[in-house]
Amino acid sequence: MGKIILIGDVSGKRYEVYESASGVIIVKNVTDNTTPLTADSTTIRDAGNIALNSHASRHDIGGADAIPGLASHKARHEKGGADEVKALGSITLDDATLASLTADPSLAAGKIWFRSDLGLPSYSPDGTTVRRIPYGTIDVDAHASRHDIGGADAIPGLASHHARHEYGGADALGAGSLDRTQLKPLGFHYVKTASPTPGTNGEYGTPVDLTPAENKSIAILLLKFTWGGTFGTDETVTIRVTVTFSDNTTASITKSATAVGDAWAADSEKASLMKDGVYVNRVSVDSSSNQSSTNVTTSATIYGLEI
Repeated sequence: MGKIILIGDVSGKRYEVYESASGVIIVKNVTDNTTPLTADSTTIRDAGNIALNSHASRHDIGGADAIPGLASHKARHEKGGADEVKALGSITLDDATLASLTADPSLAAGKIWFRSDLGLPSYSPDGTTVRRIPYGTIDVDAHASRHDIGGADAIPGLASHHARHEYGGADALGAGSLDRTQLKPLGFHYVKTASPTPGTNGEYGTPVDLTPAENKSIAILLLKFTWGGTFGTDETVTIRVTVTFSDNTTASITKSATAVGDAWAADSEKASLMKDGVYVNRVSVDSSSNQSSTNVTTSATIYGLEI
């Protein structure tokens, strides 16, 4: 088997190049008894039997001939580095830290950034629009309850904006747009009886109050006075009905009797229990006897509307 023998002019070392029985070309340092290179028909390998056409692992971090600084060269690719990464078509990260900005950067479709002054991440879906990613967990498609009365972010005035839809309001309901099946009644029949115990010696006893529901008033259509029990000799019992208005003024009418029975307020009397521009806060009923003691019972019944 033929060999090529080389003697180094400088080192004086002897090298032999020959083909092995298996057809592998061998370059051997005979002096040091090493084989720096071998080659077959497709691959050249070094002394570590690493193919030169796929030997990157030799120069990787921890490799036999690792590239110095490879483990700590990320600064070269960071923002402002000599080889700054400008764009990546696909990237997978465990986490990312965005720079803290106090103004929006130039926009581009898909760009995302962090506004430290707002405490909010931001992005642009189209290169023109800026959208903020809000803090918290809000179902954007179904979060109306958040803005309802009593919600975490209730709309101011929602509970008292009915005036906007009343007649003459900025967004008044059109005629015929609603019927009784769509609205709670604006008024109810109001039939209530107050039965005070008469005071004696001409003094009125403790009144019994009739009050409307919150934000309602009582419109008196009919008013009946009733005396029961037993009247004494020469006894007169008086029933008084007093209306207190929303401006804290009052109006009263009285009816007196000397025997059991009923009496109805006249239209003129009922009219005296009304006042323009106010509503009724309370109707009070009390009664008195001209005797030092009494067995008479008294009551007043209102037939009207609570509106």
